[in-house]
Amino acid sequence: MEGDVGFLIIDDSLSKKDKSTKKIEGLDSHHSHSDEKTMWSHCVVTSHYKISEYSLPLECKLYLRKQFFGSKAKKNFKNKQGLAMQLIDEFIPVTEITYLLVDAWYTLGKLMLHTLNRGYHTIGRIKSNRVVYLSGIKTSAKKFSTFISKGKASPVTVGDETYHVYIYEGKINDIENAVIMLCWSKSDLSDNPTFILSTDVSLTTSEILLYYQNRWDIEVSF
Repeated sequence: MEGDVGFLIIDDSLSKKDKSTKKIEGLDSHHSHSDEKTMWSHCVVTSHYKISEYSLPLECKLYLRKQFFGSKAKKNFKNKQGLAMQLIDEFIPVTEITYLLVDAWYTLGKLMLHTLNRGYHTIGRIKSNRVVYLSGIKTSAKKFSTFISKGKASPVTVGDETYHVYIYEGKINDIENAVIMLCWSKSDLSDNPTFILSTDVSLTTSEILLYYQNRWDIEVSF
């Protein structure tokens, strides 16, 4: 598939169990964002590969809390970002260009730099409290968004959706140079914006949004 763009997608997912289930190793209480509460479950960090119309789950790694390993925790414990880096290291692309697609939990500097060292760029959401530098002044992405007036955001249509987007390129706390997109659904910017980061500053606004839409595949695959 020479010349195609491939997408490595990483996320974590819960395999929920009844509270009466006690004897399966690795079960613990994990927060479920979809249920908005703590669930008795296994937590697995998963990878998915998307190329053109082909979309397939790849691998999963069981997340276990540090106390599970006891005296061997220092050697064996890995947090979710560490497990994600293992999945990245084990991944073998079949395209010339690969992007890592992640949600806000995985857009940490250590993981993105690790991904860059493997030859892939990252596109992912960031949290509203993420630090950015506006003309050299340290502030949060959310506070930054309050300075953006209606006339400064440009409409961008991807598929059937139109977003109103302001682009910032520059330093964030853990990456020297990246693109951050502030995206509103409403033209008057009255709704809460979504913040999307790309370490590939050469992409157009439409390309970043179009590529990031592929992340949804992992939400429904597991």
